[in-house]
Amino acid sequence: MELVDVLGITASACGVVMALAPLLQARRVLARRSGADVSQPFLAIIAAGACMWAAYGIADANAYLVVPNVIAVVTNALTLGLARRFTKRRRAVRAPDGGRLAPERS
Repeated sequence: MELVDVLGITASACGVVMALAPLLQARRVLARRSGADVSQPFLAIIAAGACMWAAYGIADANAYLVVPNVIAVVTNALTLGLARRFTKRRRAVRAPDGGRLAPERS
């Protein structure tokens, strides 16, 4: 086995562990029934980046890139979906003249 293969397997294994990390946040969202403390933009950005790396890996026929990044897309999208599902929406309170005042917590 060549050095490039050893590095590829090692990096891919670390990437899979990293890709599974959002499931820890998903578990917390489910336990609390709240996604209020989850950074949704962060999850979306990570999922988009992983999607691009997976596409690059597919184009290059590189399983070392494809496997961890496909897992990352799925876990980040799942966690983002749960966070959105369990985040309470806030309604804006309107002033009598139609102007917007402040968000009302529901």
